[in-house]
Amino acid sequence: MAKMQSQAEMTWPHDWADLDIAWFAGLFEGEGCAEIAKNGGTRLTIRMTDRDVIDRVNVLFPCKNIQVVNPKPVQPHYNQPKTHYAWRISKPERVRLVINLMLPYLGERRRAKCLELLAHLGTRPGTGGPNRLKTHCAQGHEYTPANTYIRPGTSHRHCRICMLEWSTEYRARRRLTGLERPFPGME
Repeated sequence: MAKMQSQAEMTWPHDWADLDIAWFAGLFEGEGCAEIAKNGGTRLTIRMTDRDVIDRVNVLFPCKNIQVVNPKPVQPHYNQPKTHYAWRISKPERVRLVINLMLPYLGERRRAKCLELLAHLGTRPGTGGPNRLKTHCAQGHEYTPANTYIRPGTSHRHCRICMLEWSTEYRARRRLTGLERPFPGME
């Protein structure tokens, strides 16, 4: 499976025409996939053999790269398969934006799946739902800018006071068991 860099690097959001959105929604209705991944992430994918159509989709909604799936070697029991191209977005804010743009144009089944994705995006930990509304950690410390650590890449919040207490207890346990290595020059 080879990857090819995207030719369209347009910033989001973009000024889309209704006709472009309707075209995209029709294509997505027939060739697209809206799914919740095993890790809880969401993604929108269009996979097909027409590179020019995928390039047009990528101009409307740029993705990081177009995935190129080369065919398997020829086998006697089936025809020569074609190269497939896949456009995919998975960033929650982009998935939400694209779904909201094409929702009025979708059929009943695809619309229901997209609404399921939107509901899921609203309840993911750290991005919405009950955790977003919490003002205090489990031990009762307030989430203030000074006391809140946001884990890079996940947006999950952690209480700095609890992290400090945990690391202090962890180091003490390691010292008691003799597993802690002293710093160089501090033996």
